[in-house]
Amino acid sequence: MGLLISCCSILIKITYLRARLVTFFLLCGFLGGCGVIAQVDSKSEAVLKDRVEQRWQALSQGRFDLAYQYQTPGFREIYSEQAYKGKFGSRVKWNSGRVKSIQIEGDRAEVVVFITYVSFDAYGSPIQGERPVSERWVYLDDFWWFSNK
Repeated sequence: MGLLISCCSILIKITYLRARLVTFFLLCGFLGGCGVIAQVDSKSEAVLKDRVEQRWQALSQGRFDLAYQYQTPGFREIYSEQAYKGKFGSRVKWNSGRVKSIQIEGDRAEVVVFITYVSFDAYGSPIQGERPVSERWVYLDDFWWFSNK
C-alpha cells in the first residue's frame, strides 16, 4: 500500500511539472508571436544616439575609464586606458553633450553633439561655453564605436 502511494505521488509530481513546462513554452511562444519580445537593431540611429550620449555623460563626469570603452577596438589595442586618460587636461570641464544630428552611411556615422563646458583662462577664471562638435562613429562587431578622425 505504501508503495502504491509513493508511485501515485511521483506520477502526480511528474504530471504537475510537465504541465508547468508546457504552460511555460506556450507562454513563450504566445508572447514571442505577439511581438512582446522585441528585437532591437543594434545598428539603428536610436542605439547610436544612446551610445554617443552615454560617452558624453562619462566625459562630463570625468569618468575617462568609461569613455575609453567607447573607443574603437583598434584604438584600444594601440593605446592603453592610462594613455587615453593622459590626453585630457584640467583646463576644460564638460557639463553635457546632447546629440543634435546623426547621418548614417553604411558602417559610418557623422554625429553632431552640442556640448556645454567650462574652460579656465590663464588666471584660473572660469569661462562658460557651448558649441557643436562633429564626431565620427563606426559600426563594427555589432556595436557603434567612437573613432578619432
